[in-house]
Amino acid sequence: MDTDGLSDEERVRTTREVLALFASDVAEVAFDVVTPDGPIPPGFAEAAKLLRHRAGGPVEDPGYWTFDRAPVDDEVWAALLAVAPSSYSADLYGPQGGAPVVSLADEATSVGVRATGERLAQVERVVGRDRLVPLAEWHARRRAARREARRRRSPHGSASPGS
Repeated sequence: MDTDGLSDEERVRTTREVLALFASDVAEVAFDVVTPDGPIPPGFAEAAKLLRHRAGGPVEDPGYWTFDRAPVDDEVWAALLAVAPSSYSADLYGPQGGAPVVSLADEATSVGVRATGERLAQVERVVGRDRLVPLAEWHARRRAARREARRRRSPHGSASPGS
């Protein structure tokens, strides 16, 4: 999903709506959370406290912490919805494990889903067809962005040989 041009509020709302589509498919979750700069979103502090407790282990930096892969119940799911838009990375797994059914990155500026058929149609209705980016195209965009970044860093303004 391409989130370019969305306001923070739209990105948060859309992310939560996409997650809600997969609620019945998610059995486990793992993520890293960054405490947002500026005003803390409603429910964030309480959700973070619950998840830190459920994750176990020490939190060395209260502004950045990891929730290791763990089972999802109603309490964890509700807390996840509160903190997910602030996740550095998040992977939500189905009951069979394997690849994540939903992945978030960089405070939900990148949202990936594994969906086909009716589920893909549901995602499309939430985010809009123009915001859906097939994985192969997404990879191509990332490669192009990396090439462009290398070109800009080059003292000659052109890509390095072999790129």
